[in-house]
Amino acid sequence: MKVPRRPRLLGIDDGPFHKGSDATTPLVAVLMEGPDRIEGVALASFPVDGDDVTAFLARWIGGLRFRRAAHGVVLGGITLAGLAVVDLPALARATGLPVMAVGRRDPSGHRVAEALRAAGLAARAKSALPEPLRVAHLVAAAVARGSSRGRA
Repeated sequence: MKVPRRPRLLGIDDGPFHKGSDATTPLVAVLMEGPDRIEGVALASFPVDGDDVTAFLARWIGGLRFRRAAHGVVLGGITLAGLAVVDLPALARATGLPVMAVGRRDPSGHRVAEALRAAGLAARAKSALPEPLRVAHLVAAAVARGSSRGRA
């Protein structure tokens, strides 16, 4: 696949929830062309600590009207809705798109940063949150709470 100058990324994140009292949490997908043009937004919900999140995401992404325009998927972490672990390679195979998980916390003070430095990959220890993921995070918080806190 040839990636254009302004790729379209699908950012997916979950909303906040209270363990033990919330049965589900919202999932929001935002398709953006570059960092400044929102082209689509989709909403779903997923059980907190639910099973088979990878298959759910593959079906959901595959059914989105704007799926064919996407060049890649960015998830707000390796887990969604609590402890629902996403199998990134399986999701990439199922969607036919590159998939990556991005953490919100800076790992520079963590053992991960030490391992990256030892491997000669220190530049990978810091990164900005991709805009489609940031917008998905804000929308998911607004759906769950009524408004976002503006911290994404």
